[in-house]
Amino acid sequence: MDRRSAQALEDHFVDDGVKRIRLDLAPVSFMDNYGVATLVALHRESKEQGKRLIIEHASGQVRDKLTVTGVIQILQEGD
Repeated sequence: MDRRSAQALEDHFVDDGVKRIRLDLAPVSFMDNYGVATLVALHRESKEQGKRLIIEHASGQVRDKLTVTGVIQILQEGD
């Protein structure tokens, strides 16, 4: 996930009535530690805004990275 994608998501943290944000990671083929940290920060910010950020369709290296870092379950459930 690049900085532009992260900024686009952050721009949606307004009081717009949306309570659940689903992020489809199917097109993402690589994620580094910055990407993981960004997802965790967005997850935390969404909770603070009364929203749930939920990731879907993580596969390959992305799924492995999220699993190894221990955040995949939290991000998939949006809790």
